[in-house]
Amino acid sequence: MAREEFVWEDLTPNEEKVLADLRSKGVKIFAAPIEIEENAESRARQFASLGITWKQVRDYPIGSKKVKVHYVPADEATYHLLTNDLGNKYRDAFRKSRCLIPGTLKPLIRCPDENKCAECPYPDCREKHQANEISYDAIIESGFESGANGALAAGNVDLLAGYSELGADGSTACGMWIYSGFYANSAAPLDPAQQAIGRRNNKDTSGLGLYSD
Repeated sequence: MAREEFVWEDLTPNEEKVLADLRSKGVKIFAAPIEIEENAESRARQFASLGITWKQVRDYPIGSKKVKVHYVPADEATYHLLTNDLGNKYRDAFRKSRCLIPGTLKPLIRCPDENKCAECPYPDCREKHQANEISYDAIIESGFESGANGALAAGNVDLLAGYSELGADGSTACGMWIYSGFYANSAAPLDPAQQAIGRRNNKDTSGLGLYSD
């Protein structure tokens, strides 16, 4: 939300200059939040760089959390850049720390912040539906990987040449279709150098960033 009603107090000389410049251009002025560092040493350097003290620090609400910030006058683009960065940072942290639980309108929803983990009303969900971080630990622990490597070592594998060979009947498997064919040499399945991916280099002969060689 634009803080047009924001009362500008204790501005640094540079911020006063920015505010005056924005007013002279007749643009809408926003109070853009700069997050204050939590680490004491980093915060001291930040305060020195910005030319501020704790007096110029305020709370910025993000969900149920209040983040310490310093507001600076900014145009709309800068305001959205800083607020989006803050929102993304704490939304991602929230998602990584909260389990998935049964929802009313959806099968699974992110556990609301008001549910305390120490008094979790869905203890089974903590085991079944952990936070959405990609991890292959469970696969490795299950022994699937060693079994797969055994099949590869024995030559019991038929690698696909590309995505056109993927079947819709469940007879093929691919983690990401666009990468199918990167590992396609069934004769040497455990030797990366013998695969298509192992022959690529970092020369961009096209000049377009394709690195096709």
